[in-house]
Amino acid sequence: MGRGTKDEKSIVPALREMLNSDYMAFWIVWKYAPDLLPEKFKNFDEFSAHYKAISNKGLTERDCEKFLYIDKVQRAIKWLMGKQKNARMIELYNTWYEAAKKDANALKEFIKLQDIFFQGEQENELEKILRNVNVDDDEDDYQMNF
Repeated sequence: MGRGTKDEKSIVPALREMLNSDYMAFWIVWKYAPDLLPEKFKNFDEFSAHYKAISNKGLTERDCEKFLYIDKVQRAIKWLMGKQKNARMIELYNTWYEAAKKDANALKEFIKLQDIFFQGEQENELEKILRNVNVDDDEDDYQMNF
């Protein structure tokens, strides 16, 4: 596992914090992001033998699959999948960027991808207007400052 920055926790510690559980965090990483583990495991038995947080509880793979019915586990998996989606988007962006340097059609697609990739990061017109609205609860009038 690579080192993160001071500002953002790495995946496993973040999952541990969300779940308040080592064994659930490790199971989620094994199941949904095995490339983040320092070792590769052929199956659940190998994995659980290596991670005592799982084997010490006597959990089977079937027991762990039942975690999927726990709300906090579902939220943690969605969070992890969001991180994976963002990483894939960055890879896709870089691939299209390289292609766009050589091909006009790829450039058109790259420009479209940029709109999707950076969507939400740019303030839209409504947000710009609303940012300047002052609402005072004591007054009936509302005013905009420009």
